[in-house]
Amino acid sequence: MKHIELRRRLFISGDAELEHSGHDGTDHRPSYSEYESDLLKKDEEPVGILSVLLTGITLFTYCMDVASSAVLCYWLFDVSRWWWWVTVSPLVVSLLIVNAFSIRWYIHDAQEDKEHLLDVSIGHWVMRGMFHIILLGPLIRYSELFLYGLHTCDRKDPKRHQFRLMFLQEDRDVSLLTLVGSFVKSAPILVLHMYILVQSRIPLNLPTTRAQAVNLVSALVELSLAQSAYYRARRRSSPFKLNMTKIGTAVQFFSHCCVIASRVLALAAFASVYHHWIFVFCGFHWFLMTSWLIFLRTSFCVSSTGQPRPLEEFIFNIVIGVIYVFCFVNVKDEPTRWKYATYYFIIWIENLVLVILWYTKVDSDLWFRDPLLISVILGLGGGLILLVIYYRFLHPNKVASLLRK
Repeated sequence: MKHIELRRRLFISGDAELEHSGHDGTDHRPSYSEYESDLLKKDEEPVGILSVLLTGITLFTYCMDVASSAVLCYWLFDVSRWWWWVTVSPLVVSLLIVNAFSIRWYIHDAQEDKEHLLDVSIGHWVMRGMFHIILLGPLIRYSELFLYGLHTCDRKDPKRHQFRLMFLQEDRDVSLLTLVGSFVKSAPILVLHMYILVQSRIPLNLPTTRAQAVNLVSALVELSLAQSAYYRARRRSSPFKLNMTKIGTAVQFFSHCCVIASRVLALAAFASVYHHWIFVFCGFHWFLMTSWLIFLRTSFCVSSTGQPRPLEEFIFNIVIGVIYVFCFVNVKDEPTRWKYATYYFIIWIENLVLVILWYTKVDSDLWFRDPLLISVILGLGGGLILLVIYYRFLHPNKVASLLRK
């Protein structure tokens, strides 16, 4: 990502310095900048076999979600052309957005940091281009991230520290691209097919229902995993932040699951009764959130020299605004307590209003009338309780302070 300081530093001052990382099995470091040295010292342990395995798991989850969405589109094509179009649209739009930003960032890297990164062959650039043309750019990024991780694990590799920096940088980029792609694609599809299931009068055959169920589960897992991975990567890519623990990451994951599931249920229930008004509600919420992001003067797309790119920044804020329809994502390195409190207070009120409006309109003998109402309330409540537990006991700063006592 261009907005982190790591982009503004040199990875290495030259090939001669790389030779200082001994071939005799010792672990001498080349002459990195103070920032890079602090980052390498701070992140010596987390980039290991576990991180590489998690990268592989995330890649598998991404492929599974795209595949399940494609299978669902296939089944819906014969059932309802309207629902097929509504399902395939966010899938294609998300792939276009993610691949456009991905190739753009590759080009920026080549233009700004070319002399300081490992040389990329023409053949590899051709492969990158082909993957992005067929809208599978994230796959090549995950593959590169996986390879960087493998090189990092090899203590005899003279360039392992350079690969470590590249791993951390690429991890940050990939996590943000995955976050954006997941919410632009999976979140609308999640609401849509929950709406279809709530709308019992819509005829669906058994294979389609099964495909929907698989897609709902995989989409919820992907959204929650993408959000947790983004926060984890943000902290790992900064030498000034402590890394998240495994337990903290797990608690965050389940917190995101509960919050997103509650939000999706509330939106789908409201849409099943009030139909097109859901677009008015989501559009208004998105407009407010996007305006707030613009007001914050985010710096997602600045160049390595700090030069702003207003058009790219504006487009990216528009995309991030979609995420804010469903959950909160911290976009600036500043205290978040009051932001979290304000945002989720608004979400709590919105969810209650949406589900109560649905509850008072549907038939009183509907079997899931009460369970859905309870699920929305307890889901958000449980997610926020887990979030409080994380920040109270499992936040890296809290864990560090407890260990010092």
